[in-house]
Amino acid sequence: MQRGQFDEDIALEQLDETRFQAQLAEHWCIRGVPNGGYQLAVAANAIGQCLPQPHPLTVTGHYLAASKAGPVELTVDVARVGGSMSTATCRVTQNGRETLRVTATFTDLANAEGPTRVEEQPPDMESPDECINMAEAMGPAFEIHNHIDLRLTPDSAAWARQEQGEFARFKVWTRLADGRDPDPIAMMFYADALPPPFFNVLGMVGAAPTLELTVHVRDLPAPGMLRGRFRNRYIINGFFEEDGEIWDSEGKLVALSRQVGRIMSRGPQR
Repeated sequence: MQRGQFDEDIALEQLDETRFQAQLAEHWCIRGVPNGGYQLAVAANAIGQCLPQPHPLTVTGHYLAASKAGPVELTVDVARVGGSMSTATCRVTQNGRETLRVTATFTDLANAEGPTRVEEQPPDMESPDECINMAEAMGPAFEIHNHIDLRLTPDSAAWARQEQGEFARFKVWTRLADGRDPDPIAMMFYADALPPPFFNVLGMVGAAPTLELTVHVRDLPAPGMLRGRFRNRYIINGFFEEDGEIWDSEGKLVALSRQVGRIMSRGPQR
């Protein structure tokens, strides 16, 4: 598979059998904080170095403190090694403070087999050329959008037009800007690459940091653009959940995600 900037920026230096160092890159930041999905990908990469199976099946991260671009240390604790699945945790620390705690189970998706039933279909969407480029919607202040190609359907981009949409739902085409094909580790990033869909009904209310993010990888993605469907169904006392689906270029459901976040300001800012 073609390697790109993303691979360089999740790369690890091994310190000993279970400890690694990584450099969180500034260009995956939003307002100075590395994107949560990018951080989860770095931790999943470290866990994968310590387990015999090649692919993340389920990865959950709890964000304990804000991090910043720069060096982090990752310590992996292997909980169980099995013939088809293995599980480990990872502690990510920066300047002596733990910022992220991750639990993951890995398997071999290439050899997974068993009953399959998928009730949903890939989202019906306009072509990528008919969609709204996220870099244009968000403006030049967000370096991260120079490294990922995100294209929102017109009905998902009401907030970018200073309008109120009907649903807290985004439909999006996406791929890394350098053309790197998707893989299971990159699913961590794709699951958290968008602003929260409630922007479409509440406007850009300000910061909405992720508190917990879980990604389930269900299949190996085919090369090409991904399409995603993300929605916020409930916002209660400033806490929101977000459910995501990611489908590959062949129409396979390759990942599911759920996260909990918090709205850090009061009311819309239009």
